[in-house]
Amino acid sequence: MCCSATVENNVDTWYLDSGCSNHMTRNIDMFASLDKSVKTDVILRNGNKVSIEGKGHINIVTKTRDKKYIQDVFYVPGLQHNLMSLGQMVGNGHTIDFAKNVCTIMDKCNNKRVLAKVKMMENRMFPLNIPHKRNLFQNANTQCVLQVEEKNAN
Repeated sequence: MCCSATVENNVDTWYLDSGCSNHMTRNIDMFASLDKSVKTDVILRNGNKVSIEGKGHINIVTKTRDKKYIQDVFYVPGLQHNLMSLGQMVGNGHTIDFAKNVCTIMDKCNNKRVLAKVKMMENRMFPLNIPHKRNLFQNANTQCVLQVEEKNAN
């Protein structure tokens, strides 16, 4: 399994969100790379408009100590919590299953491999703990875990 469910609200806690268009975080320290030229606005569910100040990738380590990354994460300084977009995951080939108060995220390459099982909390939120490691992967082979890599057009 890639990540674990948690009930704490800390820097590594991400909330699975079916209404969120992209993965988003306010924590700039998470990014291993960040393109600050990506700028636009996003309207939150409560109607507030916040600015996107960049897009990049975040290095993570799985429970099995595999080195992975999450690509195409927006940097949104005005955000209260990290948001993991279920739509972005499904759009990139992952299978998401909700059953018996648990959200199961399956690998895009091998639908029998469970990346995460996240239990629903009493407030009906699905918090996922994804430890990030900003500079861990220098000169190391890494594999994208929650996003399909963009291909260069040559």
